[in-house]
Amino acid sequence: MRNTTRKPPTIPDHEVLRKIGGGAYGDIWMAQTVTGVLRAIKVIWRDDFDTEVDFEREFEGIMQYEPLSRSHPGLVPILHVGRAKLPAGDQFYYYVMELADDIERGQRFHPVEYSPRTLHTDLIAAQKEGGDAIDIDHCLEVGRLTAEGLDHLHQQELIHRDIKPSNIIYHAGVPKLADIGLVAPPGRNTYVGTQGFVPPEGPGSKQADLYALGKILYEMSTGEDRMDFPKLPECPFTGERAKRWRELNHLICDLCDPRPTARTVTSASALSAALLQLAEGQRFRRPHRLTRLLVVLIGLGLVGGICWWWGPSLVDQVNTAATQRVPLKVISDPIGAEVWTPEGEFLGTTPLASREVLSGEHLTYEFRLDGYATIRQDIVAHPPAVILEATLPVYAPPSVGQPWSDAVGMVYAPTSAELHTTSSYVTSYRMSVFQDATHTGEAPPPAYPVGNLKVNGVIRKFALLSEQQARQYCAKLTRLSIAQGRLTPDYEITPLLDHEVRTSNRSAEVRKAQLAPFRCQVRLIPYAQITLSLSTDTLPSIYIDGQPITYTTDQGRIILTGIKPGNRNILIETDGYRSFRKAVSVQESDNLALEIELKANNSVIFEHPWTNSLQLTLVPIHALLMAATHETTVAAYQTFCKETKHPLPSSPSYPQAPDHPVVNVSREDAVAFCKWLTKRERKRSLIGRNSIYRLPTDREWSRLAGLTGESGETPYERDINDSTLFAWGNAWPPPPRAGNFASQVGDTQPDRAIADYADPYVYTAPVGSFTPTATGLYDIAGNVYEWVRDDYGVGQYGVTRGASYRSYQPDNLYLKFRNIAYPDTANSETGFRIVLVKRSDPSAQ
Repeated sequence: MRNTTRKPPTIPDHEVLRKIGGGAYGDIWMAQTVTGVLRAIKVIWRDDFDTEVDFEREFEGIMQYEPLSRSHPGLVPILHVGRAKLPAGDQFYYYVMELADDIERGQRFHPVEYSPRTLHTDLIAAQKEGGDAIDIDHCLEVGRLTAEGLDHLHQQELIHRDIKPSNIIYHAGVPKLADIGLVAPPGRNTYVGTQGFVPPEGPGSKQADLYALGKILYEMSTGEDRMDFPKLPECPFTGERAKRWRELNHLICDLCDPRPTARTVTSASALSAALLQLAEGQRFRRPHRLTRLLVVLIGLGLVGGICWWWGPSLVDQVNTAATQRVPLKVISDPIGAEVWTPEGEFLGTTPLASREVLSGEHLTYEFRLDGYATIRQDIVAHPPAVILEATLPVYAPPSVGQPWSDAVGMVYAPTSAELHTTSSYVTSYRMSVFQDATHTGEAPPPAYPVGNLKVNGVIRKFALLSEQQARQYCAKLTRLSIAQGRLTPDYEITPLLDHEVRTSNRSAEVRKAQLAPFRCQVRLIPYAQITLSLSTDTLPSIYIDGQPITYTTDQGRIILTGIKPGNRNILIETDGYRSFRKAVSVQESDNLALEIELKANNSVIFEHPWTNSLQLTLVPIHALLMAATHETTVAAYQTFCKETKHPLPSSPSYPQAPDHPVVNVSREDAVAFCKWLTKRERKRSLIGRNSIYRLPTDREWSRLAGLTGESGETPYERDINDSTLFAWGNAWPPPPRAGNFASQVGDTQPDRAIADYADPYVYTAPVGSFTPTATGLYDIAGNVYEWVRDDYGVGQYGVTRGASYRSYQPDNLYLKFRNIAYPDTANSETGFRIVLVKRSDPSAQ
């Protein structure tokens, strides 16, 4: 049984602030790192599982998923995974993530008032605005991005198991798949899912994930509840949007057909492609099936319809499920909270008497109680009963003219409209309370000198600290008070040392160290603003003290707000310019104006061809991806080995010049090269910290080659498609200068060569020796096979693409062909090509 009374967990290098979510599969907490960055941490306890096997299996799943989460922008990246065991024997594992956008503030987080933006909150907002349905363009965009993330997950032989609106979060405005603690290999027997999003055949498959995404698209595009599917309202759009809305409904009906064998969109990649077609104004066509007509029932007082091939029996089943009633109990901690509906209806105070609700109904309630933060909780009703529990965090920041108490119970009196100050010095007792609340580790907390002072005729003991110690104390006390909801991050506690007072036991050591008793005062942080005028109109990436910061622009100037006073380090990175670093002293409530002259250099500009420090030329493929025009050379790889002491590859049995493609490298070798080159060129200010070199994915390699429209979730499934396209077109034999293949000229095995084709190279050729593609890429076909990032999808094989100097059979020269090898394999026919990727989240690398 799930324990709902646990205290906040202790997470290394993080200060846990408050619980911001939870369910049957763990709790989500807001925490602050040692550098002050707010994160989300999901904690999963052992005793919430029936067996040790189940717990370990879930932990293995998250360990498998953790490195994959950072390899696709459609997934919430996991920054760290950890595990802990308490002295009492309880154990848990946890993983750290980026916070979702705040509903109101986006990426500006307020720990107490924070409410995550999810697709579920978007649906609620749409209902409040009276439109119910979400704009069709946004539906298609969210659906496509989610399908792409799902496709990446499925390629790794993992499924999500609980796709629903609340598990699609927004980060920096981009929808991402969340609650990845539920990810597992297909076929896991554990029943996981949410009613209405689980297909008739049950959960635990890739197709079940697609079915759930179809139901999400239904709710978004119609404003109807998923339990009402396939009911249709009157089309909420006109013109071209109405056309796309109807075509989207056709696609949804295919995804959510209750008959598994009748569904024709059977992969996330096919769904993503279909949604892209709809966004571009094309029709959705069900593969290999007769087009069916959509029947829309519109009459006097009747608005709606059903998908065109389903009969009344399905509607009856939906209606039956929708009318089933289940008991609901609403409770809170602490009790006595007012309960309100989103529409403003007051339902009473907790605990509420049991009431009945419809099965499948979305329930959202707001809880209000003086001294606590107002929160919203939502749940979906399902048999046999549902209990909605709200834990209200304390919310008691200082009020003008009213006394206030901090996390260790010290009382502050209002001394002005902006300040509250303690009337007493910090006592040794309050110091011990503070140490109990903040100290971690087995060693005892440090001892502080104590000074005796008579107050109102009574001798009292006060802590004696230096200026630095007092500031450290107040900084920790600020964070502790924020965690308890007594302060928001806009407040700070500062010390007021009194060196004039003389305690009765003020020793020579105390005087020499300038220790003194101190009071505390709390105030709103007098944030400063920095206005930057840059010598370029290109919008940069800006970091304050190593953390990325959002900004606004005004008449060409960049406005940074919410800058905390003190010594700050600014880093500015802009494509085409050297990185700019500057240390500034920011004063309270300052409005600091800086004019910055950025110096142009030969750093990358993603939309223009560029030659890097190894003389590898890269060309843009799209706004966030650049590809090397040719394979990595012997000279470039030797530079890597020389600078890192990485072992040189074994020499092939044939001679090579420095401008030939390097061979005898494994996939691990190629990955190590990319990591080294990323660090090397960041250090030289040639690429920014949001750019990274890596191997192309299998799909990206196909895109480089001009191979589009591939279906299949894995390289294996895409390998068996029926494409017969070569890099040069459809002709056979290849035209002159098409590539370095096994030809009749010079090759020693004429029976294993392409008839009627000649090239002058028996083995590898200098890169760039043959005709490039339209995008300027050389040796997409021939010379050497090229490693890609993906595993094949069957067995433990990696994938290489592009054929080699020994290739002669048409089947091996098709662009769709995948050669396979173990990732640690190195042979004389295989090298690699690199890509440069700009990532929106540099901290996820």
